[in-house]
Amino acid sequence: MTGLGDMAATPFFWMAAVLIGIAVVLLLWPLRRRAVAAEAEVEGELSIYRDQLDEIERDRGIGRIGEEEARAARLEVERRMLAAMDRARAAPRRSPPLRIALVAAAVGAPALALFIYADLGRPGLPDQPIAARVPASVPPGEAGEMAARAEALAERLKRDGGSFEDWWLLGQSLAFLERYAEAARAFGRAADANPDDPRVRGVYGETLVRAAGGRVTPDAEMAFRAVLEARPDDPRARYYVGLAAAQTEHFDEALDIWQGLYRDSPADAPWLAAVRQGLVDMASVLGRDPAEIVPEPSPGELARSEALPDPTPPAAGDLDELRARLETAPRDFEGWLALARGLASRGDEAGARAAIARVKEVYAGAPFVQQQIAKAEAALGLGSAAADAGGGRGPSADDVRAAQEMSPEEQKEMIAGMVGSLAARLEDEPQDLQGWLMLMRSYGVLGDAQAASDAYERARGHFAGDAGALAQLERQARVSGLLR
Repeated sequence: MTGLGDMAATPFFWMAAVLIGIAVVLLLWPLRRRAVAAEAEVEGELSIYRDQLDEIERDRGIGRIGEEEARAARLEVERRMLAAMDRARAAPRRSPPLRIALVAAAVGAPALALFIYADLGRPGLPDQPIAARVPASVPPGEAGEMAARAEALAERLKRDGGSFEDWWLLGQSLAFLERYAEAARAFGRAADANPDDPRVRGVYGETLVRAAGGRVTPDAEMAFRAVLEARPDDPRARYYVGLAAAQTEHFDEALDIWQGLYRDSPADAPWLAAVRQGLVDMASVLGRDPAEIVPEPSPGELARSEALPDPTPPAAGDLDELRARLETAPRDFEGWLALARGLASRGDEAGARAAIARVKEVYAGAPFVQQQIAKAEAALGLGSAAADAGGGRGPSADDVRAAQEMSPEEQKEMIAGMVGSLAARLEDEPQDLQGWLMLMRSYGVLGDAQAASDAYERARGHFAGDAGALAQLERQARVSGLLR
């Protein structure tokens, strides 16, 4: 042990005394303004983080980043927000008693340290390596850290109620942890604290749906309808209100909502595929042809498809998967053109012609669409050859213009003539699988179930040894109602 008298005789004592004095002055001088500065700094940080979260949501909404990238980015921002809020709670307050206590601590702590060191310290001990003084530490995982901070925030909110930002942050943290029921309660409190922001109400409703395993609960539907009162064009609210109608078997209402959303959506909307699939599923439930339910492409989709550069030729397996999907959900304008381009790029001109003919058939009553198909057909170098083949592969541009001036009976007669030409061609080219599929669909359009069934049986005979072809024929037969 070392006494104060012994310490005073060492250079260490005087150096320590000077440094302690400087430290005390530096500590007390900014004390008056520290609380205000700390609060302003933390609030500035939180404002930046909130802007970052909004930007992440915007980027995710327009498809600039994927769901996983958005999730990771939000997780990091949320972690920083929680840390900033912890610092804010730990910051000194501007109260006279606390200032007095801090002054006393600032002055008393050095004195206490000197007395303790005088009793226990060893000023003559040589320096030790840093590795021997600093224990190794491993930071906890981000998920565990966020869970701990979320729990701490939840406990604080139970005591003091909290602000909108507090509840919003808690809800997002719990949602990232996939604790959706708790997250929904937090988002509900946030929505109550900020009733003028429909986006918050929409997030609350969507989290309720996740907590219910995909079911739109009455509370969730109420939240989405509240969003639509403020923002009638909100795509998320429109989708979920339509889903609520479908889940309660109000199918006509669901169809009306989703068809409207599909028509109003931009071509690159990230939710468009989900809406299209919902319509296809609805058609299956109702036993109706998806082509009758899925709206024709909007001008935005058509313009986008026309402006798209030629993609890298896809693999054969990808084309088979795309073809199978289009057989189930044929009202996909861009899908058919992509299939035609892919087949043409692989040298399968017959397959490309069949894809063009099929998309013409699907959109036979949409002249503007037919014009875009004709442009794609010409770009692939298929237009003139198709005309030379005798018209069995789909209507030409002249056919479309002529059809617009025909009566319904004349149009049906024209289609029947084209179907007859296709059937005649298949007698000479029986290995054209796409032709047989088209013939079966065409008889379905004409309402001739017997002819469609006969075509199916003949095609099965031609492809008896081809399991893949038989599977496609059977799939089309089921879609056409020939098989149950």
